[in-house]
Amino acid sequence: MLEVEKEKINIIIKAPGQKPRIGQIRPTLEEYKYVVYGDIESIPFPGMDDVDIVVNDMGKLLGLPKNIVIPEYGDILMGTIFFIGVDEKTCMWKSMPEDKIEKVLEYLEKYDLNK
Repeated sequence: MLEVEKEKINIIIKAPGQKPRIGQIRPTLEEYKYVVYGDIESIPFPGMDDVDIVVNDMGKLLGLPKNIVIPEYGDILMGTIFFIGVDEKTCMWKSMPEDKIEKVLEYLEKYDLNK
């Protein structure tokens, strides 16, 4: 069976000790796992219903490097993370909303643990 090539979407990638960057990936589980180096878990971005943060769900147990603090949740995110848009009607992931990119980048600058 021929697999249909999926169109790439924009995400914001943040690795520990590095500045965030906009990247493009295909919206597949394999690609999501590749970015965070393992199985994924998502959490809502504080104050935004249309953006999720995707992390390695074993990041703390694996001892991955600290990345950012999320004070609203009283938590620290470990390892490489990425930010992705959420379609509010279908709850499916999509490209990062253009109007939210700057706000996410400002948040990352403020709460980066490796500055």
